Amino acid sequence: MVTAVSLLTAFFLPAAETIVAYSGLATPTGVVGIDADSLSAVTGTITQGYIPAQDMAVDGNGRLYGFSISTLSEYDPVSLTALRSVSLGNNLNGLAAHNGVLYMYSQGPAAAHLLAFDAGDFSLIAGTPGNSRRFGQDLAFNESGRLFGVSGHTLFEYDPVSLAVLRSAGAGGGIQGLAARNGILYSYSGDTASPGLITFDADSFSLLSGTLSSSIIAGQDLTFSGSGRLFGSSRGVVREYDPATLEILHSAPFNGALHGLAIVPEPGTALLAALGAVRLLGRSRGKRPA
Repeated sequence: MVTAVSLLTAFFLPAAETIVAYSGLATPTGVVGIDADSLSAVTGTITQGYIPAQDMAVDGNGRLYGFSISTLSEYDPVSLTALRSVSLGNNLNGLAAHNGVLYMYSQGPAAAHLLAFDAGDFSLIAGTPGNSRRFGQDLAFNESGRLFGVSGHTLFEYDPVSLAVLRSAGAGGGIQGLAARNGILYSYSGDTASPGLITFDADSFSLLSGTLSSSIIAGQDLTFSGSGRLFGSSRGVVREYDPATLEILHSAPFNGALHGLAIVPEPGTALLAALGAVRLLGRSRGKRPA
């Protein structure tokens, strides 16, 4: 007999995960997939060169979005081919996705502007575009839907509806890349081949761990998977970290450049496990299987 516990266990069987990122200087830039467990390339070609104004994001439904140079696209999470694209101009950077809305930065004369786009038709629904962009900006949602950003070595929390700045504070040094989970913000600092991983308290923005450097290098990014795994990339090296200890669990160098990390689950893995459990539960109750 299938119990409620076994049903829940099947429902939450971990799905295989793929790291996706941009690579190369071609237009449109290629999207590559890397198996999150083996850290081996599985889709696309990793090449030399990257464009700083690139980022990728996955929403809660597993839809994959990316921004490269001036083009916003939705990608098939399996084949990584573009499903639709629209040109938005050269004044945008950073990308986050949540509840059918895409969030990006645009730089004004004195400060970064947060913009919101409809994830269905890519139309602007909130915010005022600036006339330029600033490299080193990033946006990230935590698991409860709080929206954080980094721009110009300053940390922000935003209201995802009004786009108002709720809080901001100087980071105290150069930081790039942003990931958020369990009340902690993660970022990189430094321009060495192995940059330092920095953590901040998500409520106070106070430094929790790591040593801040005054400099950063382009092409660094951090992201959490839906299952809570923390990955980062810097100078073509992909690393998985323990979010609690910041220890590098495993890493792999790639002969090329990567920019803008996101994690997509293998489509249907968890769903098929759940459907199988439901089918068994139906049998245990004497119901005819579908």
